[in-house]
Amino acid sequence: MFAIIKLMEHLEQQLKEEKGNISAEVLSSNCDWKNLFDKKFVRFGSFGRARYLPHPLEFDNELRAAGREAKKVAHLIDFSLRFEPDAKKPKQTGGITMAKAIVTESGYFKINRRERTLQTYWKKFEPVAAFLPLIFFKKYPAWPLQVSKTKFAKKLLARVDDKDTLFEFFAEYNATVARLQTRGYSLHSLEGFPASKITFDPLPEEVMKEVCAYRS
Repeated sequence: MFAIIKLMEHLEQQLKEEKGNISAEVLSSNCDWKNLFDKKFVRFGSFGRARYLPHPLEFDNELRAAGREAKKVAHLIDFSLRFEPDAKKPKQTGGITMAKAIVTESGYFKINRRERTLQTYWKKFEPVAAFLPLIFFKKYPAWPLQVSKTKFAKKLLARVDDKDTLFEFFAEYNATVARLQTRGYSLHSLEGFPASKITFDPLPEEVMKEVCAYRS
């Protein structure tokens, strides 16, 4: 809802700069503004829902807190992506259970959280888990923007317009999902996009010591 409102405000400002003072008639005659209002704003609750939205700064604080939790989950996925199964230990697939145990014990990941806490984070972010290492470690610009910033709409539109980066992001996501599926994860790829060819750095020696000591 915040994004819809911000985009509508952005369009209103553009129309004001072009036409001076704007009226409801001018707004409704603009196809982009009208589509946002009719198909998004009204559909998702209109003014009734907008009245109960948190303050933008409060929302952004919650977003930052969610980002800190999501980054912990990104480390779990990163472990699974970099783990190479040992044929002599077929039960050790590098799935989420093993990832939580190793990432919790190893100082390499600097998690500082109990395994139970990581499980709570995992339940929250599981549907988007394969996106997280791409966002936090490969720095794809896909984490939600802070709505309190004045350039929110401009930055959001720039992301949407950068189709090459979006295509690359989705292709890497599909490659990530494909590898995670071999580790026992129940994640689904995006239809209509290929899976890019990417490589994964091996786990460092200090993590491999934890792997060798792990009992599945």
